[in-house]
Amino acid sequence: PYTEFAFEASAGQTYLFQVGKLSSGGFVVFEEESLSEERGVPMSGGFFGGGGSELVFNIDTLDVPSCPAEQFSVPDPLGDTIERGIFGDELAGPFHDVTLVSGGTNDESFCLTLEFAEPIDPPDAGTGREVQVSVDIDTDADRRTGFTSRVSCNALAGLGVDTQIYMAEGRGILVPIFQFFTAPQPIPVEPIVDGFPIPPPPVEQPFAIALFDETSLTLVIPADAIGRDDEFHFALYVSGASFWPTDCVPNGGFIRSPAPATSGDVNCDDQVNSLDAMMIMQFFARLTFGLPCQNVGDLNGNGSVGPLDALLILQYEAGLLDALPPVPNLALSAAIQATAEMLDVPKGLIQLVRKEAQDWPDSCLGLAEAGESCLTVITPGFRITLETDDNIVYIWRTNSDGNVVRLEGLAVP
Repeated sequence: PYTEFAFEASAGQTYLFQVGKLSSGGFVVFEEESLSEERGVPMSGGFFGGGGSELVFNIDTLDVPSCPAEQFSVPDPLGDTIERGIFGDELAGPFHDVTLVSGGTNDESFCLTLEFAEPIDPPDAGTGREVQVSVDIDTDADRRTGFTSRVSCNALAGLGVDTQIYMAEGRGILVPIFQFFTAPQPIPVEPIVDGFPIPPPPVEQPFAIALFDETSLTLVIPADAIGRDDEFHFALYVSGASFWPTDCVPNGGFIRSPAPATSGDVNCDDQVNSLDAMMIMQFFARLTFGLPCQNVGDLNGNGSVGPLDALLILQYEAGLLDALPPVPNLALSAAIQATAEMLDVPKGLIQLVRKEAQDWPDSCLGLAEAGESCLTVITPGFRITLETDDNIVYIWRTNSDGNVVRLEGLAVP
């Protein structure tokens, strides 16, 4: 059996189609046409939003705002997925891996784009590639207001969450926005009609619009949800079929809009000095549970923030270094990840020995395999030397952003 439905469409107009079972905000819906055999009362919807037996079809126009120009772009290391829960239990895949977060704001919208290492699909797609997303936003950039963020893959995000966006099953492309802490509004005076007060109209639920591409998604968020300005902090996590995160962005701390913190500025005060080095040492000694901008603290690219990063900051402040390495160091992260996968060892057992800038003769980094076709073009990149805990040295070649990684050789003591 099937149902035909026709309507007059306007060229250039976007329409939203919704099909589902009738329910009403988690409550039973009563109608005279249907009776519940068990309770003997009119009912068409299910209990607690579960829906009834009647299929409901809804169509409405949908205006999708155009996205503003990009204001920030924050890479996330490849291969930093989490595959076990807090109790050590193995999570159900897929293990989605975010590689880049970018965004921009204007008077109408905040567009947040997530790039993934593999193809993704909406939460209800049923393809095995579904992705769920939770975004915590500190709209006033003040951790003392709001509630503590749930985004804590490696360390606390340090956010006072005022607004949360949660894209999960059953919500389609309209993603609800939960505004827990907003500016207090005056209490309206309820008019009296025939001796009875008339309640005010219900507050409209704000939504973000989720737009999907093969390996990316964009959340178009109304500007009202972030306080109508571009100065806020946020962190997010993604997951597959299970509730538990498979990747957090950033890996500790938060992202600052519209200008993310620079390398080494772990306290987000727009300066890099001994104060940042001191905070890193306190974090390493477990005297604090996180750093505000922890994602820019891994200067030596070993996958963690610790004394070597603090030393680099002190050397920079003393004038011994002209500049600090970019963070995240994508080429170094890619080489460490390749070593860890090849040897099946934790990344923490791999240390950087040397990293040298190189111009490779072709797109295969001068290490073409038999029968491989390579572009004859100068390819900027690095020669990266790593050492494992058994003192074996691995030499890798990469391009500038770590998308191409090839093993040059190894040395055994």
